[in-house]
Amino acid sequence: MVKTSFAFLICVLSCFLLTIQLIAFKLLIKQAKIEEPTAWKLLDQITVAAQQYKIPLFVIDQLLLNYIQQGDYLLNAESLPKNYPLKNVNHHHFSSKRKFYSNFVSYHQSSNSLLSKSRVCKLFCRGESRLTHLGTLADSISPETVDHFSNYLKDHYGLSVITLKDIDSSLLHLNIHVSIPTHIVIVDEKIDIRKQSHVVHIVIFYDRVQGDNWWQAPIKFNENHERILHRQGLKRTEFRLPYSSAIYDKTEILRTTIDGLKIFLPHPPKSFLTPSNDKRFIECDRRQSIEFYNENPKDETPEANNFRTKAQTLLTKARQLIEHELGLPFWLSSGTLLGFYRQCDFIVYSGDVDIGMWADDFKPEIVDLFSINNIPLIHWFGRPNDSLELSFLMDDLKLDIFFFYREQDHYWNGGTQAKTGLKFKYNFPKFTLCWTDFIGLLVRIPCETESYIEANYGKQQWRIPRRDWDWKSSPPNVRPNGQWDPSEWSETIRLIPMPNV
Repeated sequence: MVKTSFAFLICVLSCFLLTIQLIAFKLLIKQAKIEEPTAWKLLDQITVAAQQYKIPLFVIDQLLLNYIQQGDYLLNAESLPKNYPLKNVNHHHFSSKRKFYSNFVSYHQSSNSLLSKSRVCKLFCRGESRLTHLGTLADSISPETVDHFSNYLKDHYGLSVITLKDIDSSLLHLNIHVSIPTHIVIVDEKIDIRKQSHVVHIVIFYDRVQGDNWWQAPIKFNENHERILHRQGLKRTEFRLPYSSAIYDKTEILRTTIDGLKIFLPHPPKSFLTPSNDKRFIECDRRQSIEFYNENPKDETPEANNFRTKAQTLLTKARQLIEHELGLPFWLSSGTLLGFYRQCDFIVYSGDVDIGMWADDFKPEIVDLFSINNIPLIHWFGRPNDSLELSFLMDDLKLDIFFFYREQDHYWNGGTQAKTGLKFKYNFPKFTLCWTDFIGLLVRIPCETESYIEANYGKQQWRIPRRDWDWKSSPPNVRPNGQWDPSEWSETIRLIPMPNV
């Protein structure tokens, strides 16, 4: 009887302890779910799936990259050991010897379960945005891989995946229509918006401009996509990337672990930190070029091809000196811009290369820098505050730099007739600047290219080649602008004699 009572007591006590353990276990699970931030959980699922399909995902989000630069959230992180055996993954180089990351980049052998152990999420859980931007590379993720990756996220985690596709614009001039994946947007629609839902946007980057840059396709959401994002509380204005096509400097991506997530970082990150408007990209319309050359056969004579070679060399040199060494923006203008827009080529009978700059960017160092690089100044017209125009000569090819003045409702540049001192003014509608690929060079053009061209050459007249173009009377936007006083000519009309060679 005593043994039976004792056994019964043991059973009751065991059941009681087991019940306590189950309750405690449930409380721990509930606490873990509460502590596991939505943003981290979604990124954890995505990065695990990316590892499954060997897709390198790297951070391109401006907010996150700015915090990474500050380095104040991973002070105890360690750099990769100097003898750590790094390998190339999918042909992309990952390096540890970079000062930029020396204070906070670390790599851990553990899986993406670090957060569940340490409960520390310092970067991805800041909660300042409902959106995280990541990037990957087209040569690491085929269209088939995109489908498998998306299906994995749907089947294993119940996530909603929006895959955007577009026509490869680089092949349109060959009349080849190939659909390519461009963006992946991932949301967990099971999360209540009141619990801080999150959206992850992955950009698929493609090589452009002779493989030296990465290209982002435009973001084109349909009404259903917009509704999904709206239900997540995400506004269109919260996208910290341009909706238009964009261009970025190609860079290395480094492998690391942040907040327990295996992820990659761009080095250097400068291109991803510039304002969105500074990255907009416009393709040359090659179908329009083909139509033009069907009506006006392309000049392929030795003289024409020689001009193309010299003009490309001169534009390349100008880009190096102005853009890279002086850090000043310029853009294709006048006949060079017309050639780009109409025929994706130089106008071989134009005889020069034309570019534009902002007048308030003028520096005397421009003249000195061109001179020491064997591109001497041959003409100086106007003053920095009025109708400035500079001409340089490389071999026998002239480079004209037109300086533009910004008024409240329009922009303008000036011209001067050397023998009379007469001044001319060319008015343009206000414009912004975009990037393009012109003859294999990444250069700027007015984003509003057509209105710029129409102002300078007429609404339909720009389509017709003209060899009798007169810069003083032919442009529709030219206006008389007074005359330089003869006492000013020594300052405003400088014709520099060239030494006999």
